[in-house]
Amino acid sequence: MANRTYLFACNQKPTGKPAPGRIIIGLSEWNYDIPLAYRILVSANPETCFSSIWTEPADPSVVPQHMAVVGESAPGLARLKEVFTRITLPQAQRVINASLEFLDRPDRKLGYYFLEPAELFAMDDNEEIPELNRKLCASLAALDEEIDAAVAAINAGSEEGLQVFRDFGFGNWSTVLYYDIDEPRPASA
Repeated sequence: MANRTYLFACNQKPTGKPAPGRIIIGLSEWNYDIPLAYRILVSANPETCFSSIWTEPADPSVVPQHMAVVGESAPGLARLKEVFTRITLPQAQRVINASLEFLDRPDRKLGYYFLEPAELFAMDDNEEIPELNRKLCASLAALDEEIDAAVAAINAGSEEGLQVFRDFGFGNWSTVLYYDIDEPRPASA
């Protein structure tokens, strides 16, 4: 099994415990990385938060740690759309359009995107998951250079640029993920 990063949409900030009226829907998962598209989506006013996958420590005396990141979905999606307008590579347009069709559905616009990277961070033997998560959250304020470099590489159309495009985080959109958080789904999901 591959270690993955999971992307969800939700109507409330994750608290690590079920909450009345909370809706969570899976959006995507990615093996062995945190794709740039995911980071862009959660980059609007990001905060660390409790995980909704890894909810409770086995020992009740242990305080749960923040192992996920949440950001506002409307400005995150607007930022991703702006990046899409800058990608001119003809081969990319079909995938971009499919991504927009998936993300623009009303039942997927719930107010927040949240990223669950703990499974990926568990592979790091040097730092604890909450510290890696804190660093990830802090890094979301400085994505502009990485975005510019990715767009330039993709538009160049070279083999390297095509690999950057494949690694961007498109193409794995699905509401069915390995971890299905047991929360109500919108009626049209």
